[in-house]
Amino acid sequence: MSLDRGNLERESIRKSSAHNTEQTSRPSDMQEFGVQLISKIMHGSQPVDFEIVKEISDQMIKSGQPLNDTWEGFCTCIFTAAMSTSNDKFQKNLAALVLTIAHYKERQTSTSKNEASTSGIEDLFSNLTGFGWMARDYWNGPGALIHAYGPHEEAQKAWVNLNRFMAHLSCEQRKDPAEPLQKWVEDFGLWTITDGLEDQEGVREWAEAAAVWLLIAGRDIYKDHSWGRRDGNQSPGIPLREGPLWGERLTHGITRERRWEFWKSRLQDLTEQAPNATAKDSFREALEAMERYESSP
Repeated sequence: MSLDRGNLERESIRKSSAHNTEQTSRPSDMQEFGVQLISKIMHGSQPVDFEIVKEISDQMIKSGQPLNDTWEGFCTCIFTAAMSTSNDKFQKNLAALVLTIAHYKERQTSTSKNEASTSGIEDLFSNLTGFGWMARDYWNGPGALIHAYGPHEEAQKAWVNLNRFMAHLSCEQRKDPAEPLQKWVEDFGLWTITDGLEDQEGVREWAEAAAVWLLIAGRDIYKDHSWGRRDGNQSPGIPLREGPLWGERLTHGITRERRWEFWKSRLQDLTEQAPNATAKDSFREALEAMERYESSP
């Protein structure tokens, strides 16, 4: 990464974070620390380990600000960074950061205990306090992001990138489960797929994001029938969350096991109707990935 490009990306994260927190004053030292650190983590120049989580903790204490406020600001930086890139490696690095933070309290050794254990930071970290609610606030489609990202096209990119990040977080969570993520992270995937592929009205804004979920997390969705299951609902996914196009087929006797095939047929239709080359490529790549998942062991 060139120096100029790195500076541009950091500035983009800085400005978008300010919009997303409705900040009007000069960035705080903690926010500047978050922007710089997360940029390094994204690009792989800063390893993601418990030492870096300790550094975040120390910086939060050092700021002298209410811990809930500094933690919320740091989470905003994570989401904003995710919305700034479509690079899967960068997104995986961000997902690794979230999981490392969530596991910090349970996995640190007795010799690594520090002021965080008595300050309440450990509980913020281990519960990922507010992280899920922040994700929910963003989950209103690209229209809600226009104030921070400008024209609809830029907001659409940010929206798709946000889904890309959450899809990677879902996959990494399955490999190394963190309790606070088990309650909701996959729900956002089914929500996006449902609104993007099972509802005609949602196609324009949600379908490309749905394709990202099937591309990245499709193996988990196809191979593991518990994907998205919670509150006693049957798989695949959450049957109570279904769009009208799919719901109509259910009422006419189609089985739930055909949902995957229905998504494929919708992606095929959308590939032929795509509004631009980027969306068309997304639909095509998702379809190809779904076929690979079907044939892989």
